[in-house]
Amino acid sequence: MSALDDPVPAGAELPAQLIGGHDAELVNTAQALQSFVEASACLLPVALALFVLLTDLINSERGFRESWRGTKGTATRAVVLGIVALSAVGMLVVSPLLAFLLPR
Repeated sequence: MSALDDPVPAGAELPAQLIGGHDAELVNTAQALQSFVEASACLLPVALALFVLLTDLINSERGFRESWRGTKGTATRAVVLGIVALSAVGMLVVSPLLAFLLPR
């Protein structure tokens, strides 16, 4: 294989993943972790957008803080907090597990 940082002895097995045809890519745990964390973090803007939509924040005279207080005890708050919690669990628990459980 070309483009390796360190020389590899003949016969050594490297963790790789087939990416199409006869091309392979080395498994990079750090890059995989970053990708999984970024994917989980994409839920945060979804939660914010949902909050803005459900509270009609753009058209209302209230600010963000007042709108948030107005959702106390409602399904809106539960759904938004659920999505944020799902994102946090994805970033802090699931992403590292997926990254380190990749085939090596």
